[in-house]
Amino acid sequence: MFRKNYVGVSVLVLGLVLTASVPAFAKLTPHAQPQPDVSGFGGFGLNPWAGKLRTQSLHATLPDTVLRGTSLPAGEYTISWESRRATAKVTVSRKSDILATVEGKLVKRAKKHDSSVILFGKNPEGKRIIREIHLRGSSQAIVFYE
Repeated sequence: MFRKNYVGVSVLVLGLVLTASVPAFAKLTPHAQPQPDVSGFGGFGLNPWAGKLRTQSLHATLPDTVLRGTSLPAGEYTISWESRRATAKVTVSRKSDILATVEGKLVKRAKKHDSSVILFGKNPEGKRIIREIHLRGSSQAIVFYE
């Protein structure tokens, strides 16, 4: 009788162990699929998707100007940007209308900027262009033309 009870308990334990281990063999759901490791991207330890996304904006009164081929008439604008690593996506809007979305390069400058500043220049046709935006509290600038 002891032996019969031992076999019954053994079968019960074996059944529980097998039942508990079944999910380990189940197929992963699409949202639980392992993601590829891109930390060694290109074999150089570079990850183009790494870096914290930062979003900032400023309000500015601009004269007639051109930003990467887009003419902006004089007026009040909101200039916002998302930056990550060495690039920034810059959007210029007026009220609720987006007038331009361009890319700029983040460049480190020698010192931190006390305020956000827009630097202008002239293109070959003599029109005023936005060359750079210096970011307040940062030593970085968004450069559109070098």
